[in-house]
Amino acid sequence: MRGIVAALLVFAGLAAGVLGYGWWHTAHYATFHLTVRDVADPRKFEHLKGAQLAFLDESGRVLARGKTDEKYGVAWVSHPTAGYCGPDLAQAAYAECFRAHSTWLLTWVRDARHISLSTPRCRIERVPVYFSENRDSLWTWWIPLPHVGGTPYTNFSAFVQVNSETCSVIPHRG
Repeated sequence: MRGIVAALLVFAGLAAGVLGYGWWHTAHYATFHLTVRDVADPRKFEHLKGAQLAFLDESGRVLARGKTDEKYGVAWVSHPTAGYCGPDLAQAAYAECFRAHSTWLLTWVRDARHISLSTPRCRIERVPVYFSENRDSLWTWWIPLPHVGGTPYTNFSAFVQVNSETCSVIPHRG
């Protein structure tokens, strides 16, 4: 009987440790995804390319700066010391940059309320932005399958629509 109780205690301790680590990781590490759609041509789903971004709090204070790349329109934010983490970095450098970004994001994304963006054609100030916040599952993060498990993060994502021809914001519904 003692062996069963000991085994159950060990199992309970391991389960608590796995779930506790998952909770801790989501509380300390985050990811970021911003889609800036350019609706200048309504027949295409285009990302806004080559824009400079400033993320602002309610009072207009700049929290972070970023850009969208020229090729695909992927939005990148610049860490104060690590800079941009992009596909041009070597694997070890990317891992270190990603680690710095993932802790830094938690210090400002929740306070972001607006984005100011500029392109070669126009500048749009204080575009409203709402970042949704989702945490990865604590129950399945430890499963070693490519589409199920993985280290859990808090994920921030937002969607903004602009018209680069008229330099206007398109309200997002949904």
